[in-house]
Amino acid sequence: MEIIYHTADIAKTRSSLNKLFNSGVSTIEIDVVMTKDGIPIWTHDTIPTLFLKSNSSKIEDPITLYDVLDINKHSCKLMLDFKYIQRDILNSKKFEELLNTLNAYDEMQIQSLDLAFINKLIYNNYSNIEVGLTVNILTRSFINKLKIPKLQNLDFMALSSELWEQRKGKFIDDCNSIYPDIKKYGWIWQRRTKKTNGIENKDTIEAIINNAAAAGIITNNPELVKKRINSSR
Repeated sequence: MEIIYHTADIAKTRSSLNKLFNSGVSTIEIDVVMTKDGIPIWTHDTIPTLFLKSNSSKIEDPITLYDVLDINKHSCKLMLDFKYIQRDILNSKKFEELLNTLNAYDEMQIQSLDLAFINKLIYNNYSNIEVGLTVNILTRSFINKLKIPKLQNLDFMALSSELWEQRKGKFIDDCNSIYPDIKKYGWIWQRRTKKTNGIENKDTIEAIINNAAAAGIITNNPELVKKRINSSR
């Protein structure tokens, strides 16, 4: 089972990126927000970033997606999680240039909750990009082949931890019956405290591990997940 390291809770600095890319993790998820002037920034904080220009004093020492690509130098596979993209940026020449850059990059996966963006990726022949839809408890209605038949062209889905446990996994079973050829990743964040260190998520992790549909887990605590996988064998 693939383990993808989620970077939401690490410092957004060049030094942390260098350390991360040399940590031995094979796949790393990077959160991306497009600023008001169309610059992709590595951050999990959607607001106020997408309403600001990249040189705003409120965005401290921004690391752009181009910086991430340059620092990585193809050492790790990247899974990019794009947050909501303003429509004027989505249809801009600058954004097209960004997508062409990503399409030319090795080992690239892109996921998003933004259906307009997902459809753009699917229907504009970015053949080297694996495209994934992010689904959480609020957006589960996306899994409906009658409403959105275009989803058949997805490469993967990133489904939140609650959905793997919902009705003892029946939601994922239904999802897999509708989309049997699409990889399913479970994403889960461990709330790291001195008391728990993420242990409270044991049942959730095992719910994903024990589901035959699961291709991998996206997590900010890969060592804990790796231990759970090994102990379940």
